[in-house]
Amino acid sequence: MSDPMSPHAAQIRLAQYGERAEFTVATYGNGTAQALHQIALTLSAEVDRLTAELAQQVTWSENRRLRMVAAETDLLNIRGHLSPNGYPRRVPMPLGNEIAPVVEWLLTENERLTAEVADFRANATKLVDGWRTASGEHLEFSKSKVMDETPGMADKQRGRSDQLADCANELADVLNGDDPDGWEHGVGLDVTDAGDRDTVQVEGGADHA
Repeated sequence: MSDPMSPHAAQIRLAQYGERAEFTVATYGNGTAQALHQIALTLSAEVDRLTAELAQQVTWSENRRLRMVAAETDLLNIRGHLSPNGYPRRVPMPLGNEIAPVVEWLLTENERLTAEVADFRANATKLVDGWRTASGEHLEFSKSKVMDETPGMADKQRGRSDQLADCANELADVLNGDDPDGWEHGVGLDVTDAGDRDTVQVEGGADHA
């Protein structure tokens, strides 16, 4: 018994047989040869189709393998960020085989922090508005007649007005993203320190700082 042929050799032999059968049909008009010729053509076409399908499956399989390698690499990188080698892990739970619980915790934490940031921005915006209002009040008060009774007080009130306006503008820049390092330079420094304020008694019993 001869050794089995390779798929490629079998395809060549099948094509050769089809050519011989076609010659026999054309020369002798043999019905059996004609049937064998049709069978050979059909089998050859089927071999071509299966070969192309196999090549496509191999391509798909390789693409899936590459995606799996990329996904595994990405997962290892994520685990490295969450629990750096030689450093404490950065999430409150140990890393098991699955990181879905970690992702869920991160999403929940992100929602919580987003809400806190929104609340902070709202309060900071109110603070900016309050500082600007107070700045205007100090400026108006510096122009009042009571300033004539206290030498130098008008200048202090105008200085206080300028300080409040500067702090309000700087904090507003931070909130708008125009001065991300503003906090390092002391936004609001001494503005809320009531112990350093000069208080003047005016008509009606109201105090101005």
